[in-house]
Amino acid sequence: MDQNKEILRRDVLKIRNCIEEEERIEKSRRIFNTLIGLNEFKNSASVMCYIDFKGEVITRDIIDLCFSLNKKLCVPVISNNQNGARQIIASVLKDPESELYRGNFGIMEPKDEYIRVFEPVEIDLVIVPGVVFDEKRNRIGFGAGFYDRFLKKVRNDCFKIGLAYEFQVVKSVPADKFDIPMDLIITEKRRI
Repeated sequence: MDQNKEILRRDVLKIRNCIEEEERIEKSRRIFNTLIGLNEFKNSASVMCYIDFKGEVITRDIIDLCFSLNKKLCVPVISNNQNGARQIIASVLKDPESELYRGNFGIMEPKDEYIRVFEPVEIDLVIVPGVVFDEKRNRIGFGAGFYDRFLKKVRNDCFKIGLAYEFQVVKSVPADKFDIPMDLIITEKRRI
């Protein structure tokens, strides 16, 4: 199963790394427009959203809109738990311009002095990145399992949305009992 995941991951990343910036911006804009029309987004008081990097669906407009709507916005931060294992924590972001730096894996995240831990059970909506998704709303990330472990800590009614370009969605991906499916996947062409 892991070998199949690795092949899917490699093949889709190869395509994602080749899209032109203009196309990425246009597709991300369509995804953004679908997202902001959802009742789950409109009704959420607290949103956790990834900060895009390396060709992912652009999230800056989502982040800016959350601020303008006075939603509590959290971003994922890779941290060590008490056992020294790496994990995602949610951190409240107040000012992207001054609080962020390029951290783990080259991902923008809050500087240490701006980490404000927000409990997963308080999050209404989580916007999740992924490399590959399937039509059953399963996802493949980069293989570390950070999001799957984090998503086990959110409330059952916390709405989980994966953002992807249409070419990132395949008929089926290998999934096991530890994988947490999305409630919805949004591409530039459809909602799944």
